[in-house]
Amino acid sequence: MSLVFKPKIKESYNVPTKSVLAKRPLSSSNPITEADLSRIVKLRALNVSYNDIAKLIRRSANTCAFHVHDKMLFVEINERKKKQIEEAMADA
Repeated sequence: MSLVFKPKIKESYNVPTKSVLAKRPLSSSNPITEADLSRIVKLRALNVSYNDIAKLIRRSANTCAFHVHDKMLFVEINERKKKQIEEAMADA
């Protein structure tokens, strides 16, 4: 004598099997452009925070910070800061 298990969850909840097992489609990616990177460099040179930059270019602050670190944009940011300081001192 053996017991046979017959699941009744599908019948009692009326959940179609395919909808539960179906995977969501991948979201369309929105890669960062060179124009976005140049905006980030210009704004960081003006000491704008990543949160404010993210609002302006409609990205997350973490994305902005990641691309600055990943693409080593610190050099460009520091050069722009130096140019702005030299221009300010020359005008004074």
